[in-house]
Amino acid sequence: MERAGPFRQPALMKIGNAPGRFLEDVRDNLDQIEACHRFQSVDPDTMVDRGQAIRDKSQALVGLLLDADRLAAERSKAAEVRGRLQHGGWGDEWDAGPRPGGRGDGR
Repeated sequence: MERAGPFRQPALMKIGNAPGRFLEDVRDNLDQIEACHRFQSVDPDTMVDRGQAIRDKSQALVGLLLDADRLAAERSKAAEVRGRLQHGGWGDEWDAGPRPGGRGDGR
């Protein structure tokens, strides 16, 4: 299941940064991802189900890929974050001169 807040699953965050062609290819092969819904892995010593995380992630990924509005929102958020990171997290002020605590000496 997808977590709320800033601690989303890394796989879903990466989808927001994926090229459109990659997303088309993944959508074309959703049946392979859906097969992970049935993944079973039980530790024979403790009898603990180790496959639940894979089943949850595959369900979240398929849900995201099938929901065009949600996917567009994730891609928009990813583009915004990518833009902030490319400019040092300073938004539109990234080239406004020396930064507090930065070198600012032209090195």
